[in-house]
Amino acid sequence: MPQDRTTAWKDYARYAAAFVKTAELDATARYISYVTLFSPHTQAGLLRPDAHPAEDGDASADTMRKYFARCPDDSLNSILYADAKTSLPDDLLALTDRMSMAASVECRAPLVDFELVELTSRMPASLKVRGRTLKYLLKKAVAPWLPSEVINRKKRGFGAPVGGWLRNDLQPLIRDVLSEEQVRSRGLFHWPKIQEVLSAHNEQRSDYTDQVFALVTLEIWCRAYLDGQGSNSSPSTSMYELVR
Repeated sequence: MPQDRTTAWKDYARYAAAFVKTAELDATARYISYVTLFSPHTQAGLLRPDAHPAEDGDASADTMRKYFARCPDDSLNSILYADAKTSLPDDLLALTDRMSMAASVECRAPLVDFELVELTSRMPASLKVRGRTLKYLLKKAVAPWLPSEVINRKKRGFGAPVGGWLRNDLQPLIRDVLSEEQVRSRGLFHWPKIQEVLSAHNEQRSDYTDQVFALVTLEIWCRAYLDGQGSNSSPSTSMYELVR
């Protein structure tokens, strides 16, 4: 089934494919697979031998396992704990702070107040997720002040349609920074694997939004900081014009 993030049923297909792929893994390995852009198997096929890390193992996965091991008897709270130690400070809160500061806006996240975090960490999982109801206790707590249509409405994220941009408006950028000539010249990746990822994403056989965006970002970074190209010397600056 086609996979994409722009329509509900294609997004469900994306989630279903990820669930089926990881159904036989334990909770820790499943979580790691969800937050890892390129699995060790994919990395082995993507990286050229001379660009592959010399050390054995996966440091990021080992870090995740360490956090999961601190909550061995509660799968939900172990996931929340790992989130609080990794993606929350290193991704979501960091990006929120940078983007708000770039617009001279002071942003506060009241639900990560340390006393509230300590309180919720002591709560059993049944008070957080009950049946198909997420944020169970929080919804109960705010029920006297918020109408039902607000409390029970479907969750809406803050994601941008990056996958669609990469498939359509940003194709000139992709052809520039991830062309066969450029990939071979950079010498980091095997071109056939890059071609496979791009084809699967463009044909919606798999959703590789994050992977393609990461590859594009890496090449732009290499041009800026390794090749010394200025902001006006690279065709990749068209990304900002196209998005705008």
